[in-house]
Amino acid sequence: MLVPLITVIARVTGADARLVAEARESTSIPGWDSLRHLQIFLELEDRYDASLDMDAIPRLDSVDKILAYVNGPAA
Repeated sequence: MLVPLITVIARVTGADARLVAEARESTSIPGWDSLRHLQIFLELEDRYDASLDMDAIPRLDSVDKILAYVNGPAA
């Protein structure tokens, strides 16, 4: 899931995928603003045919937080 997530974030924000992979925080990735933040989640919902909790989305402001959320609690 990491590579597809980085690809989505890079495409939506217009940032280089290597920068997204290295920076990982929304505040460190050019173009990751509030509108793009919502677009990232809309694309993830479409791509994985999933529904994300709208209350959680504002807190998911980094690659690692998004991965932890979509992967669910560790077994």
